[in-house]
Amino acid sequence: RHHILTSLKPYTCISEECKDPPLLFSKESEWRDHLHSFHGPRWSQEVYRPLQWCCDIGHSAPLYFVKEKGLEEHLVETHSDIFAREQIPTVLNQNSLPSLREPHVCPLC
Repeated sequence: RHHILTSLKPYTCISEECKDPPLLFSKESEWRDHLHSFHGPRWSQEVYRPLQWCCDIGHSAPLYFVKEKGLEEHLVETHSDIFAREQIPTVLNQNSLPSLREPHVCPLC
């Protein structure tokens, strides 16, 4: 019976750094120890970090957008004299930044 229980590994590291091959753990404590040791104490904020978009052109402080569409609309409305429509996808890509998830927010939900 002990052999079967240790062979089952229901806990998987959820970090994108450990996805290939996936790291599996038999015990929740081993899984938590791995996440904390290898991915740091803020692992739940840092795995699969959500993106934010930033405009730092002609503003006293950078403007941040939680959706890509927000920056796109801003660029069209405010900076159409600087960027042609066909340049906007490149600007969106270059101005995307990973952001930290709020503490105690589940990275799976």
